[in-house]
Amino acid sequence: MNCPCSSVVEHTLGKGEVTSSILVTGFLVCKGSIDWGNSLDDSLCVCGQNIATKCTMKKRLPKIKPENRNGYIRLRWCYLGKRYTLSGLGRYDDPLDMSITQSVIGQIKRDIQLGTFDPSLRRYTQNHRQNEEAIDAFIEESNRWGLDDVWGFYKEVNQVYTPLTTQKNHWVAVDNAIKKLSPEQLDPKQSDTVVGVLMGHYSVGTLHRVLPTISAASTLAFRNGKISKNYWRRLKAQLPKGKKESKRTQKAYSVDEVTAILEAFKRDRYCPNKNAYSHSYYYRFVEFLVLTGCRPGEAIALTWGDIEGEKIRFNKSYSLGVLKSTKNGKTRYFPINEQLKECLAMQHRNPRSYNSLNLVFPSFKSGYINLYNFTTKVFNRIVNGLFNDGIIRQKLPTYNLRNTSASLYLRKGIDRATIAKLFETSGEMLDKHYFSPDEDVELPGINS
Repeated sequence: MNCPCSSVVEHTLGKGEVTSSILVTGFLVCKGSIDWGNSLDDSLCVCGQNIATKCTMKKRLPKIKPENRNGYIRLRWCYLGKRYTLSGLGRYDDPLDMSITQSVIGQIKRDIQLGTFDPSLRRYTQNHRQNEEAIDAFIEESNRWGLDDVWGFYKEVNQVYTPLTTQKNHWVAVDNAIKKLSPEQLDPKQSDTVVGVLMGHYSVGTLHRVLPTISAASTLAFRNGKISKNYWRRLKAQLPKGKKESKRTQKAYSVDEVTAILEAFKRDRYCPNKNAYSHSYYYRFVEFLVLTGCRPGEAIALTWGDIEGEKIRFNKSYSLGVLKSTKNGKTRYFPINEQLKECLAMQHRNPRSYNSLNLVFPSFKSGYINLYNFTTKVFNRIVNGLFNDGIIRQKLPTYNLRNTSASLYLRKGIDRATIAKLFETSGEMLDKHYFSPDEDVELPGINS
């Protein structure tokens, strides 16, 4: 008996035996001669042929296996003689993306078994996106980073590349600012409250230095997939508008003010009687800062080996307990004039100039000078005293002696290019930050 059936079926014999069959595209199809024997039980095949068989529908599922397509997942399979391709499922090496892909494969196979397969494949791409969004939402909610986590990640990434002085100074300032926020205010959902809270603790000038670093940390965490949005990116923009002037910008002492400051150091004018050391101990140190215009950290790190004939070599600096190169990593030489020669000669007579570190200007305990302690406990005491006595018109920190030196040399007729080279800066920076206006200028008469 021949069955003309071309349906996708498998005939299971009731009586008799199959003498021939054909396997087509993975399915057993009854299409050939069948010897049913002498005894037949007539029944109707699902294909409509009146044959003595019991027919059951049995669809063989296609093999669907993830493929690596340039690092991304791709699915390809054949079904009913047609080839299908599905991509956009994520990265091949991402365990989460691979897990979601396996769920998509399972759904495709279930739909084939149930006869609900979507040949457009839209159902599977939509469900994939929904799965990703659901998982992302779950991860974001359960593992959401707060601002403290973001800042910790930033420090971990940049620790190797950031100077120790920056870590001890600026990073500590950011640490302290973040500690001012409550656990609720550290949450990304409360990112818009950060500036308002910190303004209750800090000046606008301080926040101008702290907030950009917090924003940089937020950007780093966002780019590395640690947070879903760059929540703290625009903190500085929330500060009150207004021009911020640096305390150091273009402010310098006049010649008379410098003379008064040096004289107060030399004569211990404001030194308490119970002080462990006299202010005059640092007289030559302050005089050196005025004569060279070097950065305070460079004078603190200076050794007698850096005095080379008629020049001083500046190639290192000391700050916050760390000895490092100069600000720009360069070595520069400063000529020694008669005043400098006398200053260094007198300092060499100081018994403490013979110290284990060979420092030109050691602290009273023969170590490195702590600039913060010197400024707050010695320099500021003298400046405040002179200001309160009406002898000087302004109170500026130790660093502004650099501005003072640059301004004095420029008024003495030294050209800008030479000053810029000696001070390891640029002409533009001289004009913008160092050259102070002369408030004591006496204008000549104008002849008509």
